[in-house]
Amino acid sequence: MGREPLPNVFMIDAACYDVRKRQTLSKWTIVDARRPKATIFRQTLRQNVYSHAELRKLLIAAGFRVETTWGMLAGGPFDNGESWHQTIVARKLNSSL
Repeated sequence: MGREPLPNVFMIDAACYDVRKRQTLSKWTIVDARRPKATIFRQTLRQNVYSHAELRKLLIAAGFRVETTWGMLAGGPFDNGESWHQTIVARKLNSSL
């Protein structure tokens, strides 16, 4: 997919999901054509994908208490079976350090 986030700056991104590794691989190409000689920047990113249950388990194991979960960054309902995005609000429990 391509877009122009700034005039004469173009971003092309492609992403694929590796089911076996449970990772998303994204490849970005940014073309900055604001000057007579365009510059090209390429970046590859890997992102682990976790289920809601896995994230809760990791947070609890790290000493957090899960307070709420939203379906989007700005809030809104979270449906464990339908939401493609989750924002988890967790509070660090008192430590004995």
